[in-house]
Amino acid sequence: MKPIVHFLGLDRAIAYTLFGRGWTALSGVVTLFFISKWLNPHEQGFYYTFTSLLALQVIFELGLNSVVIQFTSHEMAKMFFTHQGTLDGDSVSKSRLRSLFILVIKWYGVSSLLILILIFPLGWSFFSGNEYKSLVSWQVPWFFLIIGTALNILIVPLFSILEGCGKIAEVAKLRLIQGVLGALLLWILLMNKFCLMAAPIVNICIFCIAVVYIFSKYRLFFGDLMAFNQTDKVSWKHEIFPFQWKVAVSWLSGYLMLQLFVPIIFFISGPSQAGQMGLSLSVASAILGLSISWVNTKAPLFGMLVVQKKFDLLDQVFLKSLIQSSFVIIVISIFVYATNIYLVHKDYSLVHRSLPLLPFFFLLLTTVLNNLLFAQSIYLRAFKNEGFMWLYVIIGILVTTSSFVLGPIYGVLGMMICYFVITLVFGFCFGLFVFSSKRKELLTK
Repeated sequence: MKPIVHFLGLDRAIAYTLFGRGWTALSGVVTLFFISKWLNPHEQGFYYTFTSLLALQVIFELGLNSVVIQFTSHEMAKMFFTHQGTLDGDSVSKSRLRSLFILVIKWYGVSSLLILILIFPLGWSFFSGNEYKSLVSWQVPWFFLIIGTALNILIVPLFSILEGCGKIAEVAKLRLIQGVLGALLLWILLMNKFCLMAAPIVNICIFCIAVVYIFSKYRLFFGDLMAFNQTDKVSWKHEIFPFQWKVAVSWLSGYLMLQLFVPIIFFISGPSQAGQMGLSLSVASAILGLSISWVNTKAPLFGMLVVQKKFDLLDQVFLKSLIQSSFVIIVISIFVYATNIYLVHKDYSLVHRSLPLLPFFFLLLTTVLNNLLFAQSIYLRAFKNEGFMWLYVIIGILVTTSSFVLGPIYGVLGMMICYFVITLVFGFCFGLFVFSSKRKELLTK
């Protein structure tokens, strides 16, 4: 096994992340069975459209999660963990980290409140205007799902600080625990006919698990950080905002690229076809999340290497991680598509809850291209640079426009073909040019 582990570059952080993503993929198949058995096609459509609308929280986060990880990793280059689990080292860095922690706590507190007062009525209005609204009992589930989402966003800054401090494996372990317990609870609730209420209950339980885990393991870490005498602070206006607004624009464009498909189809064709798109996007997202783990788990290390100006080692680690990530996503995508072909050939009933073969093929191709684009973004963000911002904006606008225009005429096939072509031209071809230019510029500064 050692040569395989070495070739794949598996470490503890990646292992936990892979277990989590692998569980997500495996449990997703089982969840599909439970959804198809205990939810009708209309309820499935509402189920996945809920998720897409909740992704609007990126508007309030404004990319701060990614920014915090990078800023924290830069400060951690001058600090270390003690045996008690607290931070020691450069006092200026620890003071700046404390001010950053207070800033993000306030930010996400406001974001949580905005989710309650803005996304809830937006979703209520959207679903109330649908002709299938009387066929599905969605009002109470939507309310409690919003509550659960608002609670979970309060935990995000704690995760970001820990990941930036190098606790990637520990955070991945917690997410694995949440994923396993959450999936098991979801299946039990669906079997007991909780229908759309199952997801909100799981969401709230996941929040409770995170609170218990962080309090039991990291209360000394956060307590010591809060008690530290602050002498220096991070300036949001002069340090964070110049980077954050670019990340925020990229994240919002990413929402347009990925999450808007389901609401558009829900609006055009109804919840049944929206459910097909939602399920297929979930599969594609799980594959992408699995493969990008090879690069994403190295983000704090990239930031530290930038501070230490070890650019040769940075390039070496990035290239190795990118090759491993690309290998993984290609192999898994081929396997998933081959499995889908087999299920269609056998006329397995569950396969009709996902996209037809041809649209699903173009979705997987685009996912492979996005893996490279996202990996390059992670590299540039280690320099606190969002080099792909305008590229993401262009892709997001083009994908959204083509979906609105071609969706009513050519359906999901036309939408997926356009999505692939746009990503190929701008994300892959032009993206390589942008990455090469930005990398050369950053390394010579």
